[in-house]
Order: sequence, then C-alpha cells, then structure tokens
Amino acid sequence: MDEDVIFIHARGLGMERLFFNHLIMYSDQKLLTIVLNTSPQDEVSFISLLKTANAPCLPKVVNADISTKDREAVYLEGGVQFLTSRILLVDLLTDRVPVKNIAGILVYRAHQILNSFQESFILRLYRERKPGGFVKAFTDLPTSVSALGQLQRVIDRLYIKSVRLLPRFDADVKHTLEKTPPALSELIVDLPPVLRRVHTTFVELLKVCIRELKQCSTAEKQAGSEEDTIQVAVYRPTLLERQLSQRRSFLTDKQSRLMSDLTLLRELLQMSEDMDPATVLSRINAIRNDKEVFERSGTWMMSRVATSLIADVETLCGYGAFKSRPFVSPPKWQVLASVLDEIKSIPVRQCEVGPEGKKDAFVTAAADLYHIV
Repeated sequence: MDEDVIFIHARGLGMERLFFNHLIMYSDQKLLTIVLNTSPQDEVSFISLLKTANAPCLPKVVNADISTKDREAVYLEGGVQFLTSRILLVDLLTDRVPVKNIAGILVYRAHQILNSFQESFILRLYRERKPGGFVKAFTDLPTSVSALGQLQRVIDRLYIKSVRLLPRFDADVKHTLEKTPPALSELIVDLPPVLRRVHTTFVELLKVCIRELKQCSTAEKQAGSEEDTIQVAVYRPTLLERQLSQRRSFLTDKQSRLMSDLTLLRELLQMSEDMDPATVLSRINAIRNDKEVFERSGTWMMSRVATSLIADVETLCGYGAFKSRPFVSPPKWQVLASVLDEIKSIPVRQCEVGPEGKKDAFVTAAADLYHIV
C-alpha cells in the first residue's frame, strides 16, 4: 500500500480506473494525500466518480481561488487533495504545508515530469522532510519512457525505487481481457460514384507527385530498396520524403514544391474520406485564395485533372453551376448514425445506471469527427 512505485500501463488498459481505486483507498480524513499533475477536467471527473462510489471523504481542490490562510486550514482537514504544482511548491517553501501529516503523493501522467522541474523539486523537498512517505506515479504512455535513459531519469526525478509494468501480455491483464474478447463488426460503406471518383483522383495525383519526386532526386537509389508501396505511400510519407525533409535547405525548387504538394494532397485526401464535401471545398478555396500557399504547393490545381476534381466536389456540395444537385452527405456518417442509434437501444443493467441517469459513451479515432458528433 505504501510502496514507492511507478505504474507504466499499455494504452487503453484503464489507468484512470487504477488511479481512481487509489483515490478511494486514500479517501480518509486521517490521511493527507496530495495529488499532482491533474487537469481541471480530471479533477471534476474523479470527484464525480467518487461521489457515485460513496467515498467516505471527497477530495478537495486547492487552487488560486483559496486564500493562503484558508489553504493552511484545508491542509489540516486531511483526505485527498488536488493541488497545482506551483501552489504546493510555494506552500512547501513557506512551511504552510504540514509535511509530517502528508501520508504520500500521487503523481498523475508521470511521463510529463521529464519536461518539468516543479514536481521533481516538490518530491525532493518531501523526501528530505519526510523520508517515510510514499510516492506513487502513473502513466499510460510507455513510449515516452521506452529508452533506458528516459526511464532512469523519470525514476530519479520521482525519487522512487520500483517500476510496475502492465503490458497487454501481462498474465493478469491477458486473463482479464480473454474473459470478454472484443466483438469486431466490419461495416462496408458503398460510396457514390462521384465521391469515389474524388478519392481516386486524389490518389492518382499523389502517385504522380511521388514518381516525379523520385525522378528528380539523387536519393532515389537509396530509397529504391524501401518497403513502401505506392498504395501505402499515398497515406504516409515515403522513406525518400523523410530523407529529403532532413535537408530541406538543400532541396531544389521542384523538390520543395513536390514535397509541399504531397503534404497538401494527403491532407485533402484524408479530409475527403473523413469529412463532408463542403469542408473539402472550403479548404480547396482557401488554398486557391491564399497566394503564398498557392505558389508554394498549389501548382497541381492548374492541371485539367484538378479542374475535374474541383467540379466533382462542387457537384457533391450542390455549389456553383451544380446548385440544382442535392447536397451529398458522407455515407460513413449515415452508417455511423445508424450504429449510434443501435447503441442507444441496447438495454442497460440497473446497476450500471448512476444517480444522474444513463450516460452514453462514444469512442472515435478521428478528432475532427469527434467534434462534429
């Protein structure tokens, strides 16, 4: 319970739940437990969950809204307390915090300590004044501490002694996941011919730019052995592009133009697959109206293929000469809407309904789509 340790989770294994269980464990007025590195959204979420779980002592949020004298009184009340690093550091240096009463410190998103000094200084002061207190840290970003040197720096700055790894192949984790394996449902979306033609045109333009870049680059021989196929290169930079990007100041005008064209075309292709045609048309018009961007990476728009492409996008939007055409909403959105309706109709067990009623959870990998939904 009082072990000094950092928990390094694989992504998606529920670090929040483990941290929440620790908050319940230390929700006691006899113990003063400090929580660092949480955002206001984290604090609201955890406090709401603790209310639902009927925790014996709800956490307190100590921020700049609380006066200095009031903070001293709050520290003496005990329990779990969310503090900003700046306030805790000032109060430690001015001896406002009763360090002897602090049972331990919980550090959320511990990987961020690599880019900050305040948390490390706080833990150093805490260790000097109370060597017997515990420090527990949590992170679900193992890539940030994947190198041996990075992990050692995190351990040193947290002043802890042990590391607890929780990968997906951990025996306990694997056993738990095997109890309820995920069910995969693949939905095939049928695209309208015009929208399919838009996607195909973007792909063909990307292929042409990739071939031209290889022809005008001396690094073509070095990139000839790369495993990237043209189909994959359409969605991510090729090895040749990565090599050229490292020496941009030495590129010819044609190479620079092609590199910019590839970046822009990939953005538009991704946008045409994820967003509605009006958003794509708005982005294309913004490029055409921005003289600097157009000169740098908009030369492909002067081709006949690009003219046909823009006409197809306007057709989907019912814009300009195609006002008589109806607006074509993205087919993926229609399928998504039907899936969401299906999720809403799934019966929920009474034990899963909180005091505020039923809550719907929706997970998406597309940030733009998340904001729309």
